[in-house]
Amino acid sequence: MKPLVTVIVLNFARSCNIPIIIDSIKSQTILAEITIWNNGRIDPNDWQSNMEIYCSQNLYCWPRWFLASQVSTEFVVCMDDDICPISPDSLEAIISIIPSRSKSPQLVGIEGVLLRPGAPYFPKYGRPWLRPGGPPDDGKSSLHLGYVNNRTSVDIVKGRFVAARTEYFSALPMRTPYQNYCDDIAISSIIGKGRPTPHILAPMNKKSFSDLPGKHSPNAISRQPFNRMLRERARKYYFSHI
Repeated sequence: MKPLVTVIVLNFARSCNIPIIIDSIKSQTILAEITIWNNGRIDPNDWQSNMEIYCSQNLYCWPRWFLASQVSTEFVVCMDDDICPISPDSLEAIISIIPSRSKSPQLVGIEGVLLRPGAPYFPKYGRPWLRPGGPPDDGKSSLHLGYVNNRTSVDIVKGRFVAARTEYFSALPMRTPYQNYCDDIAISSIIGKGRPTPHILAPMNKKSFSDLPGKHSPNAISRQPFNRMLRERARKYYFSHI
């Protein structure tokens, strides 16, 4: 049986999570190819994936989208190494939401951002996740959404988990501003082509995906002192029309 989707896992400093992710992907209800982009390491690991690419230096995030353009499957998933599908039908449920070829290009994910006109990427009073018990929506701040109950339109799909048709990545620029640390903002803009809220968050809950160790480690991009500044600049650059 031919795999329906290729899952590209970006690894840097959380190698201990890779076997967990691979086992989970192999347990899914749909057949998937597994590729590991091993950023900044050259030592081999017996991870039982279909392909492993080793870099002698950290090339950050942008190369994974070029790798996505080269896979042979109809669909592709790019994911970080700090998250894992734990329900056996998680991948199938997300792939089923990806629109047909007759529709406009669209990314599907599980976390994203709904930008508000003139509002910064990060709300002034923190990150108002639209979840039960979270801060109320004031109608003005950008909303950081995750694990929503219904299909939800967003401007940005966060790079921790992104699914799409492989063909959408066939004409990416070799280089683009803020590609190293804000690749998800860039790719959401490039694929969305200026359309309002072009992307979708799939209905998922905490029983479908699980955070893995290291999400908030010192090496995580979200923990770097420049992260907020760069994401605000990338928001202004790619979404100046909002």
